[in-house]
Amino acid sequence: MSKLRVFYLDDDKDDIELFLEATESFDNVQVVVFTDGDTMLRNLHLIKKIPNALFVDLNMPKRSGLDVIKEIRIYDRYTDMPIVVLTTIGYNNIEKSREAGANYFVIKPTTISKLKRALKHVLDIDFSTFRPATIEEFALTDVDALP
Repeated sequence: MSKLRVFYLDDDKDDIELFLEATESFDNVQVVVFTDGDTMLRNLHLIKKIPNALFVDLNMPKRSGLDVIKEIRIYDRYTDMPIVVLTTIGYNNIEKSREAGANYFVIKPTTISKLKRALKHVLDIDFSTFRPATIEEFALTDVDALP
């Protein structure tokens, strides 16, 4: 099985450490971290193989996560690339994220075990067929509600 290549955009060092710690337990995931949207966008345009998923924090310096998502969605090349919002600035940004072009929204869990569960859930989604009809299907606001 080939590794899933995941881009993670976040400027918070603690959140980056938590994300990397959570994903290191997944044998099939390789994470590339970016701490600002402009650098991530430049790299995205330079690579040949599009990542299997992009996780984006909304609260970013210079360019917000929403602006990064909107910019990515301008290009046809990235139409099928799943974009998952992973942020602490919650409920009022769910619909904005959907409108910007995100495929899924996760309120960032605060413990490693909950983050692992959330990431496993997201990485198990088949985004080629996943079309959430409601905000409840689009957003994971409580990891404890997962089966």
